[in-house]
Amino acid sequence: MSSTSSAPEATEAPPPVPTFVLGDPHDTCNDYCQFNEFAGCNLTQIQSIDTEEELAMTVQQIGQDEGTNFTCLTNNSIFNQGVYFEPRRGICSLSRNGVNCSHNTREEVRPLCFCTGTTSTTTPSPAWTLGPRGSSCDSVCQAEGKVCDPGPMEEIDRIPRAIRLFEALNISCLSGRGRFSRAPTYLRGVNVVRQECAYNKNPTNCSLNVDSSLEPLCYCV
Repeated sequence: MSSTSSAPEATEAPPPVPTFVLGDPHDTCNDYCQFNEFAGCNLTQIQSIDTEEELAMTVQQIGQDEGTNFTCLTNNSIFNQGVYFEPRRGICSLSRNGVNCSHNTREEVRPLCFCTGTTSTTTPSPAWTLGPRGSSCDSVCQAEGKVCDPGPMEEIDRIPRAIRLFEALNISCLSGRGRFSRAPTYLRGVNVVRQECAYNKNPTNCSLNVDSSLEPLCYCV
């Protein structure tokens, strides 16, 4: 007598659906889309939002999808390369300089993105090493018999990139910011839990110590 299994067959998760979304503050559309398993952003779709009325309606719809009431209280054109929403002041902005899916210089604004295609998720390189407070990346890497490579560290140049990298390394971030340091840094906090993940606003320098309260995130090869 034959028997059949009642266990359901494993199915792959459906691919993400292309749609308008708002990236995180200080994000670029390419970073946001790729982090969410899309191949990248669709420049033509973003450029199609070319009036203040269309932008306001799109932002309001995204707010409803997120369960938040987004309102464009003010429409403004800023010198940035994209279409943006600034939540704190309710400003919706059409760019005077066209659209660039890899550009966002303002920490307070969320870019309007249209994500298409699919890609696989990646894991961070094991070369990333979190050093002790107040150390330099040269000393951190030398302790492992390696040398510091500043190149990948310099690519961590926005708040979302810092937060996503730290959290991919299983280091929790309660907040993100930029610091004038020498490397990406982690502020753990002593008497108060901070868990702040920061990108570096200064030129990367492997030989200089970071502030005594900060732990440098180094790339050791």
